[in-house]
This record gives sequence, C-alpha cells and structure tokens, in this order.
Amino acid sequence: GVHGKPRQGEKFENPGRSCWQASVGLIMQRQMLTLRGSSAFSPARLASRNAALEGSLPGIRIREATFVHFLDIEGELPPASEQVLTALLRYGPRFGGDETQAAGATDPAPAELLLVVPRPGTISPWSSKATDIAHICGLSQVRRLERGIAYFVEAAGPISFAAVADHLHDRMTEVV
Repeated sequence: GVHGKPRQGEKFENPGRSCWQASVGLIMQRQMLTLRGSSAFSPARLASRNAALEGSLPGIRIREATFVHFLDIEGELPPASEQVLTALLRYGPRFGGDETQAAGATDPAPAELLLVVPRPGTISPWSSKATDIAHICGLSQVRRLERGIAYFVEAAGPISFAAVADHLHDRMTEVV
C-alpha cells in the first residue's frame, strides 16, 4: 500500500511501525479476547502442588489456579457465535471459584498473579486442536485460541518472583 498503510487483504509489512500505528481500519478488524476458564487443578492436585512448593519455599502457597483463554478474533463475534464459544470453553471439572464466593466466604488475602503461557513464537498442541475445533463448530472468526494458567500466589512475606516461577512452569515450553 501507499505510505505503509496496507490495502484490504494485504499484510502490513513495515517493520519500523507497529500494528497500532498502521491504520485504524486494520486495528478494528482484529481483536484479542481474554476469557477466564475453569479451575486448572482438582483440590487434590492443588494440595499436592502446594505441598511441593512448601517443601522448597516455606510460607508460599497457590491459592487458586484457573485456565485463561486468549482468542485472536477477526472482526466481531455475533451473539450466536459467542454462545458456541462459551460452551466450547467450559470443560473440565469445576472446583471452587464463584461457588465459594457465593457461599459467603470472606474476601481472601491479597495474592500475586503469575500468568503462565506458552513461549512467544510457539503454538501449543492445545492451541492447534482448540482452533481446529472452533473452526469445525463454525467459528470462522477465530484465528487462534491459546490457553494459559493464572496462578494466584499468597506469601507470608515478600515473594521472589523467579523462585516461585521456577515451580510453576516448564522453561522449555512456557514463560511466566
């Protein structure tokens, strides 16, 4: 395109400018949605992870771990597609979460959020399969679906980000 602005259907190929600087039309066509999912671990598995964490980092525990879904969407999702997407992303067991809060639980102590996601530049096997399933279900607007885990970590004192991160992710395939 002229002056670095892409024409419709043309890739933006000016490495000196970001997508945000490109054109309003290009930005409005794509969006990233972030949706909270179900618990990442059963209560027993979370207790096991906390026991392992306590062994090497006393006073630190994972209060909650939930899946977080990141969706690269082309255009707007119609309401019917949003319903299909919501149904697709409701999987696995449902432990804790909103039910606990609704039962009259007090506000929990502050926790540090550590988000574990696939390494930049990679596409996880989960993403490939989930994106294929979304397309089979008629969600052609979904360019890519990816999943991470949001860990809410509590500590008796200051938290060493690096020390805790080492216990939460696989350095070969994930980043915090």
